[in-house]
Amino acid sequence: MNIINKLIPYLNLAFISVYFKGEFCVVTIELLKNKKSIKKETIEFKTQNQQIPKDAISYINRFQKKYKLSYISTLLKTINQGAVPDCSRVEFQKLNIKTDNLDIICIDEFFSAFASVDEIRWERNVFENVGVDFLFSPFAIIYDMCKKKFEKNPVMFVLLQHDSVAICISKIDKFLFSAYFITSTSEQIALKAAEVEHAIEDTDSDSGLDDLISLDDLDDSSLLNDIEPIEGFDSLDEVEELKDLDTHDISSDSFIDSTDAKAENEDGKHKSEQVDDSSLELFQKAIDLIKFIQNSLNEFYKNDVYESDFISKIHILDTINFSSDVQSYISDEL
Repeated sequence: MNIINKLIPYLNLAFISVYFKGEFCVVTIELLKNKKSIKKETIEFKTQNQQIPKDAISYINRFQKKYKLSYISTLLKTINQGAVPDCSRVEFQKLNIKTDNLDIICIDEFFSAFASVDEIRWERNVFENVGVDFLFSPFAIIYDMCKKKFEKNPVMFVLLQHDSVAICISKIDKFLFSAYFITSTSEQIALKAAEVEHAIEDTDSDSGLDDLISLDDLDDSSLLNDIEPIEGFDSLDEVEELKDLDTHDISSDSFIDSTDAKAENEDGKHKSEQVDDSSLELFQKAIDLIKFIQNSLNEFYKNDVYESDFISKIHILDTINFSSDVQSYISDEL
């Protein structure tokens, strides 16, 4: 163990997660010391086209300058991603997935998460002014939070976010199926596709992230803290300690004061505690969710490439906080 790992329990370790939610860029900053959370805050910045706005960049940069042991994470939300059973390239061939332009990671020798190299490069470009240290696959999130819920028979797990839905089906001894859906408008999808193409043209081939990030690389992740399961999931059960951290100097032991940042950005952000009371929008999301689940079930049952069996349970990880009425509606429809 090197000297920096020995010092970690006595130093402030900061995680900064950046998440796009509709017209807002959500920044969560959590300060940890000896694996315990000292302080945490979440701020929403108004943005356009899912780009990190200048006021958010300024806020993050100030924090990075004050705390050298700071790490930025985000969740990959691009359409060309998924997961396949175990870690053999044969599984990709069975599913007719070409691996030439994919970044692939093996998770616990149980399944492989993959994503387009070009879209990972685009994601990196979004973070060019602040950097990004950890890029998570939504399927890795589902697995890490739900693996203790796996059973002998297939179970469906759904990660519901503001503008995307990740679905996987698994048994306790084998991963079976994955699907990923974007719920943004067609105009937003077309715009993102154009931005990805532009990033490919303007970026060298070696400038993308080397790998998608597995949760095993983190001691804690503020990306996960706001996920509220409809059916009472546990949070992360076991995550390994950070390893091989670069050496940094600590400029201060106090948490950055966000008062000035809030005053400077009063017109550009909103407190995360504000609740979206648009029941119509929530019910539309519920309708979309039901459609995605039904489409996934049809694909799983009817496509011979999958080892299909009857699914009697569906667990939904809800990050947008459906009301009890909406939850009841989803349950009745399924």
